[in-house]
Amino acid sequence: MTLKEISEKTGFSITTISRVMNRTGYVNEETYRKVMQAAEEGGYFQKKKNTVLNNNIVGVIVPDLSNPFFGAVIKGIKEVTETMHKEVVVMDTSEDFNQEKRALALMQSMKLCGLIITPISDCGQGGYEIEKMLTDLNVPVVLVDRDVKNSAFDGVFINNTQGAFEITSYLIQKGYSRIAIISGPRYSKPGRERLKGYKNALEKYGMTPDEKLFFEGDFSLESGYALAEKMMLQGELPQAVFCCNNLMTMGCVKVLAAHKVKIGKDIQVAGFDKLDLIDQVMDLKIATVDRPTVEMGRAAAEILLQKPKLPESSVIRSGIRMDLMPKLSVYE
Repeated sequence: MTLKEISEKTGFSITTISRVMNRTGYVNEETYRKVMQAAEEGGYFQKKKNTVLNNNIVGVIVPDLSNPFFGAVIKGIKEVTETMHKEVVVMDTSEDFNQEKRALALMQSMKLCGLIITPISDCGQGGYEIEKMLTDLNVPVVLVDRDVKNSAFDGVFINNTQGAFEITSYLIQKGYSRIAIISGPRYSKPGRERLKGYKNALEKYGMTPDEKLFFEGDFSLESGYALAEKMMLQGELPQAVFCCNNLMTMGCVKVLAAHKVKIGKDIQVAGFDKLDLIDQVMDLKIATVDRPTVEMGRAAAEILLQKPKLPESSVIRSGIRMDLMPKLSVYE
């Protein structure tokens, strides 16, 4: 079955059909379902699998390879690609928009069978440019961890808001009232959602958010370090600090150690994502929100390489967009 035949069967334009098939643009749910049903019944996906996915290179673009989270995601991706005889090419953008554009340009020249990407920004001019470049690749795209706002690309995400809510609630229940946050950038989905979860917990327990305790970082160790220094210079230490990713937690811990501040006694530290260096080497038992990182990579690769299926849930806007649940790990 061709796109033209699907168009004739459904009454939708070829442009609309193409958007659905390539997951590159918004279509409403009813349109999506009708197009996918016609394509499924006509055997379109079998043809697509044999033509579009006929080479063996899967591109992966991540913003920071020094972050163990992305190493685990890539491990999960490779577990799937190896069973399907696909090669993986990984590029690191160092949280830099210009490097991200260069990486996408290079991936376009490689004739990929598909791309898995964690974009730097999901909104503003950067988000619009990245969406266009991803669309122009003309291959299946799966997002991991971070979104591209208003796009219809498939994606595997985490419930950041719930994870941040649970760990902040845990700190409050332990008796801490002045809780600082070293958040991620608000131009990213995880940055905004984790800050939201933190605020939701404060509000649930009748606590007024204090802007003086908000510190916005960029998910790097360096920003965690700099913001923890800034927090120290304010005078009175908060009772606890929630760091919104593992590298910023590491930066914060380094500052506290340099100032001889005792974690668990002078201040409590909690983090999003476990960091083995803190847990095993430094023997600091801090509460964390742990994500199923390897599973996220596996899911992304399976979505990318397998035959698309009609979504069962009526709340799915388009394609396959999966939210996984984090797990709270605490030490009593």
